[in-house]
Amino acid sequence: VHGETEIMSNIGIGFASTQLVIAAARENQAKLLNVEEGHPFLPNALIFKGDRRICGQSALLQKKSNLTNFVSCPLSLFSVTAAELAKESPFIFADHTFDEIAGEIRFNVSFAGNQVTLLPQQVLAGLFRPLLEASKRAGAAKDIAVSIPAYFTQKERLRIVEAFRVLGVNPPLLVPEHVALGLGFLKARPDLFQTPRNVLFIDFGQTKASVALIEITGASIATRYQLHRRRLGVRDADALLLAHFMGIYEKTYNQSLAKVPKARLRLLDEIESIRKELSANTEAHLHIESLSGDNDLDCLLSRKEFEKLIGPVLEEFSAYIFQVASELKDLRVDHIEFVGGGARIPAFAAAVENILGLPCQRTLLSQETIAKGAALFAGLAVKQFDKLIVEDQTYLELVSVAAAGNIEQTLIARGARLPLTTRITLPLIGETQVRFEERSDDRKALYSTLTLPSPANSLPLSISSLIYGPITIVLEGQPQIPAIPAFELTAAQIQELSEFEQRVARSEEDHKLVMNLQNDFDSLIFKAKSSISDRAFLEQVDPARRDAVVGVYNRYKDLDIHSITSKADLLGIVEELNREFGVVFLRNDERSRVVSMLNEFQTRVLSIIQGDLLPDRDKEGKKKILMDILTWIHNSEEQIKKTPLHQASPVPWTEVERQVSDFERDYALWVEEAKQNPSFAQKVINLGKSLLAGVTAPFSKSK
Repeated sequence: VHGETEIMSNIGIGFASTQLVIAAARENQAKLLNVEEGHPFLPNALIFKGDRRICGQSALLQKKSNLTNFVSCPLSLFSVTAAELAKESPFIFADHTFDEIAGEIRFNVSFAGNQVTLLPQQVLAGLFRPLLEASKRAGAAKDIAVSIPAYFTQKERLRIVEAFRVLGVNPPLLVPEHVALGLGFLKARPDLFQTPRNVLFIDFGQTKASVALIEITGASIATRYQLHRRRLGVRDADALLLAHFMGIYEKTYNQSLAKVPKARLRLLDEIESIRKELSANTEAHLHIESLSGDNDLDCLLSRKEFEKLIGPVLEEFSAYIFQVASELKDLRVDHIEFVGGGARIPAFAAAVENILGLPCQRTLLSQETIAKGAALFAGLAVKQFDKLIVEDQTYLELVSVAAAGNIEQTLIARGARLPLTTRITLPLIGETQVRFEERSDDRKALYSTLTLPSPANSLPLSISSLIYGPITIVLEGQPQIPAIPAFELTAAQIQELSEFEQRVARSEEDHKLVMNLQNDFDSLIFKAKSSISDRAFLEQVDPARRDAVVGVYNRYKDLDIHSITSKADLLGIVEELNREFGVVFLRNDERSRVVSMLNEFQTRVLSIIQGDLLPDRDKEGKKKILMDILTWIHNSEEQIKKTPLHQASPVPWTEVERQVSDFERDYALWVEEAKQNPSFAQKVINLGKSLLAGVTAPFSKSK
């Protein structure tokens, strides 16, 4: 909410491979929230240093100097095969292992002097924590929705749920990205949807590609078509460019960069820069000094050469869009929105337009729109906002496989309307176990396994699914058998991960406290140095207080406070400084505040007198009131000047605020008296225009 504290109701998190974005929604409106350094974007990055875990932009800044302890969790690492992980390897720098059974990567990092193995859920928890803290600062956290690709399997979805459990937070709603994008677009451009329009969203991001056709009206959004590629993204183009430039380097210096990770990282950073540069220019210059040792890399790349190098990715993307075009031939497309990192590359945009025969618009910032749409979706899901109807469709097919006869039956077909509720009876041949699988074009994933207490020839099931939750399968007439799914870490595992997370969080809080104390020390010492060189301070502060300030300053002025990391030691030092300096400095700060308010008050009153902005009735009487105010301001300033600095201001700021409030109330009544006088009204308007930029805190509410 950009610096303001505003009570919001629901939180949306746009989760992407490169960054996370958070938004809050209330009363059918959504706003981005600041996460770090005044920005709503949190880079998908963690780094471990000593007993600290550093997140976001700060982690990226330290990445090159601490590669082995740098971790990230892009969408492509949620569930991978060994072959897919090999494709990811140029972009993974931390020491890691791979659990082939679970299909997940594990990161090995050093924390507090020990080697620690992190699960994906722990990395996610570390990324979500600062987002949840941002939502608390904004007074928001009623319901949370996290965007996910529609192709995520149950296992991948539960990794996000488990990350929230590790943080001790209620599980979030999981909203498909295209649904959040559609909601965000509807709220951003309501003017486009006075009549129903079919919008084709094409999201070509870092690690995946998604297409969804959504019918949008002013009162509803409904998914009509979707097709996704979980391993087709801009990073594939980067990998080709990386191989090209590494080849040039090896040919030039007869030295390979394959085992020089820091050089590879610098090269990837530069590749991203020239890729963006070539989106607007016809050529780009790549120059890296001392890429490895004293060897520089210097190349000029034209857009034509760039497009030739990334040709295989462009061909695969074009084939994907051709498939979309063939499957959409019976559906109307009114508008195309092209989003994601790939939307900036002219060759990909041209491919979309040539194949689909429509211009593609690039008006949306995808992650911002998705985060806002997710926040709005959270409100819709709990019926807090308007009666906007949201329909989606399944992307993954749910199939049952009876173990004995290997008999397959489709329970939920791809493209089934969501939300859904259905009943079905499975034919069995005396089986005691049934396997449920989720399937898409390129993947088959185990959803769950149901073991029966005795052999059965049929199995009556009740199946339901909401847009934002998992498919739930209940065995009718068997209440003792729990509902599916059950792909979760055990309670003991969650507890273990939670304890580690709490330890890390305490370490982060301690570090922040230490930094704040160090900053307090620096501020107090700086103020003391300024004060003891100020003649007014030396003359007006009583000798005992002055000698105490000078003595404490001399004792600590050469201390390297940043070499002290003990909380107890720092607290003791800062408390002593506050005890000796605080009374003087706090009173001096209060005096400065009072003087500033008096000056602003004086300017306001003078502008009314000089602009002749007084009603005609009893004009002289009203003018006398203003002159009395100016006299009071003058006398107050004189009193303050005569009061020693170590004493409190003789005119408290609360008294100035009261005087300002009384004046504003009286002047509002005078304006009301004269509102029928057009010339007077114009004078007030002119004054307002001239003062608008300079109005400060005491007058802002009344303005």
